[in-house]
Amino acid sequence: TDKTVENSGTSTTPSTGATAATSEAVELVIGGFVGGAGTATFSAPDNSFSLVTQVQNTDQAAAMTYKVLTSTGTPNSGLTLSASLDWAACLATFKV
Repeated sequence: TDKTVENSGTSTTPSTGATAATSEAVELVIGGFVGGAGTATFSAPDNSFSLVTQVQNTDQAAAMTYKVLTSTGTPNSGLTLSASLDWAACLATFKV
């Protein structure tokens, strides 16, 4: 990994927060999200991220986003959560 960040809160807009500046122009960025209810759904990734997958069980929902950077920067990923819930999010960048 190159850079990482983590964040948590209670809202309908979970966000990883921004990393420090990446070392390389081309890096793979992966975001992970978890929300505190199995019936919750994630949608609408921001900052040109793509929603890869999401899963729900009786206790919580989880989702993953990704993006390939084409220049150095301070990436951050966010989603919309279907209800205001406790959530946690993290993001990691990987040199390619």
